[in-house]
Amino acid sequence: MKRNLALTVFVAILVSVLVHLSWPSKIAGMQTEMPKKETALERIKRTGTIRCGYLLWPLFFDLDPNTKELSGLYKDFTDTVISLAGWKIEYIQLVAGNEVTDLKIGRVDAMCGYGPWYLSSIKEVDYSRPLAYASVYLYGREEETRFKHPDDINNAGISLVGIDGDVSIDLAQRLYPKAKLYPLPGTTDGAQLLLNVATRKADAVITDPLTVAGFNKTNMDKVKSLFPGYPVATYGMEFGVNKGEAELLETLNGYSDMALNMNLIDPILQKYDPSNEVFFSVTRPYQKR
Repeated sequence: MKRNLALTVFVAILVSVLVHLSWPSKIAGMQTEMPKKETALERIKRTGTIRCGYLLWPLFFDLDPNTKELSGLYKDFTDTVISLAGWKIEYIQLVAGNEVTDLKIGRVDAMCGYGPWYLSSIKEVDYSRPLAYASVYLYGREEETRFKHPDDINNAGISLVGIDGDVSIDLAQRLYPKAKLYPLPGTTDGAQLLLNVATRKADAVITDPLTVAGFNKTNMDKVKSLFPGYPVATYGMEFGVNKGEAELLETLNGYSDMALNMNLIDPILQKYDPSNEVFFSVTRPYQKR
């Protein structure tokens, strides 16, 4: 009888000790529990508006200085895809090189008309499936005759110009490290790159054919492709979201796929590239290759 009583007392004391040991941790857990942070997609669905970050670039994203109207190929792409979701678009102009931070702090929900212009951004940004592809090339002055092969650019006596946060800097540093590189601020207009080459401030630049075509239409000092048919790199034309925003990424992928399946993208490419020489369409899985 005494043994059972002692055992009962011991068990009661043990339970009491365990309860007291666990209770503070439960209270601490209750005190530290934070409300769940709203995801980008949840915010968009709540407001009905997606905040699209964009970078000014001739013929891709152009802003009329008088009317403040935004236009361009990327604008058309974005309007088309987002219209399928039924969302409104708030366009927010960003500075090249700052867009990764703007995504992280939630200033924008997505980069619209985007790509991995800086390869290091792939660590911080998730990219949607491409709506199309575009290549960039080496360009020099119309009268340039010194270069016989792209490797000739990788020389200490050659100068390249580029814009911070753009392929013109990233590719130049990676592929032509021996050449001199003159960086311009991220706020610089893309046409300024070509003007620097045309006016002999630099020997060459890496950029896209559409920007060059627009520059050559309005400038007497022409530039040309130094190695036609040999792109330096090819990039997808995509949306970009902050790393980890998987729900928004898959939603944008879904509407991008439908825009392609409904044949809404190719007419936009034709509008800006009627000769089919600048952009490459995405081949769908059901199309014959």
